[in-house]
Amino acid sequence: MNRYALSLAALALTLCMQAPARTSTPAGDPLSEQRLAKAEQNYLACLNSDNAGLVESAIAMTARLAVTAPDHRLTDIAEKLQDLALHGATASIRFKAYLVCVMLDNRSLNVSAGDIAGLDNPGLFTLIATRLQASLLGLSGE
Repeated sequence: MNRYALSLAALALTLCMQAPARTSTPAGDPLSEQRLAKAEQNYLACLNSDNAGLVESAIAMTARLAVTAPDHRLTDIAEKLQDLALHGATASIRFKAYLVCVMLDNRSLNVSAGDIAGLDNPGLFTLIATRLQASLLGLSGE
């Protein structure tokens, strides 16, 4: 049983990684809506996993997708993130899902692709939390 769960988690992670947040086609065109929809579908599958590490990774990848493709609406994922923010299996999942929900709902946090370039997942969540804190304290220039 454990072996089966591990294999399933590895497969789900592989699917998530096959849908990068943003790349260019060989001609230099941005990702098509079809590829973005496929990425969203894969990330949603990962968000529904019982593997906490996979869920946390999918939350981070969703944040990166939202930043790099801001015009693409992530309706289903946003609903799942709201559910995870309230009912996630761990405090870490709940907090990270909450941060990404706030980022999706509050584009004035001004998280850009340049800001997240080169950041690992902890750095990404630290950036979002810092921007949220500045916004709540009135330090963001609004």
